[in-house]
Amino acid sequence: MAYHFIRAVANALGQKIDRVEPTFPQALGAYCWPGNIRELRHVIESTIVLMDDNVMRFDSLPEKTQRAVQRQLPGKQASMHFASLNFDDIQRQALCQALRQFDGNISQMAKALGIGRNTTYAKLKKFKLL
Repeated sequence: MAYHFIRAVANALGQKIDRVEPTFPQALGAYCWPGNIRELRHVIESTIVLMDDNVMRFDSLPEKTQRAVQRQLPGKQASMHFASLNFDDIQRQALCQALRQFDGNISQMAKALGIGRNTTYAKLKKFKLL
């Protein structure tokens, strides 16, 4: 999906993209995307507009997205570091991690999180992750 947006936005803006470094899609994959597809498109659009050269890399991302990705890196998650101690934030972070880890498989997510499938669906909807 990201590559589709990169091509579409670059064409619309008349911007040439010479290369997409591996750090760029890795960062996009590490981010939870609370705004879903619209946020992804907006971040790619902002990146292309603000790029210094024609290479997309982690450093090309808007600073807000870079900071969010750094908070969500697997090493930090594994150590149970939370950006906030707000319970809703912690639940949301756990759901985001499970979504990535189990590629959206709700049954596996529910089992790993120790909650029922219906509860998992309800929480995903509550945090607008579905």
